[in-house]
Amino acid sequence: MRKTVIVSSCCVFLLLAFYIGHISSAQSTRAQSVESSENSTTKLEAFMARKGTLSVKELYKVGGVLGRRNSSAMVRTLVMYEPGMEDEATKGIQVEVDSGKEYSSSNISFLDMEEVKSLSAALKYMLILAAKWGTTDRYYTEINFRTKGGLNVGFVQDGTKQTGFIQSGNVGPETCYLGDIIELGTLKEKVDKAVERLK
Repeated sequence: MRKTVIVSSCCVFLLLAFYIGHISSAQSTRAQSVESSENSTTKLEAFMARKGTLSVKELYKVGGVLGRRNSSAMVRTLVMYEPGMEDEATKGIQVEVDSGKEYSSSNISFLDMEEVKSLSAALKYMLILAAKWGTTDRYYTEINFRTKGGLNVGFVQDGTKQTGFIQSGNVGPETCYLGDIIELGTLKEKVDKAVERLK
């Protein structure tokens, strides 16, 4: 009888320990998931998601890039703030991509200032690589720069053919395929102009 009680007690203890460990693990996983979700949201998107506060949004059209088959990518500066708190404004850019299809709708990606500067540096490097690889017969090679807000910019080289692209959206993305790889340089000019305007 005593053995049975001891064995039963041990089983209950082990089950309880497993249950507590499982709960703790689940909470840790949930916390990591929330943290990861927060890290994947731009400051601009977080500001736009605010409820119950008065806010001001300023947009300025910097310029765009035209691609194949009426596709395009438009760059605008974006500044948002609460009235009276202009010194603490959240700044960045939005890139609106339209694939030019008859029934398509455009997608917009938001970039915080840190990402805007990184995008400019990435575009500069891509242009150097494109020039270097231009006459080289290569296996299919893709180089790209992705942002938190779902912007994907880069180029593909297959043999000696190079195709640049600007894509927006993680689900059902819209893509602007560039007619010439040099248009990545045009995009860089617009991005750099946006940075100057936001200073």
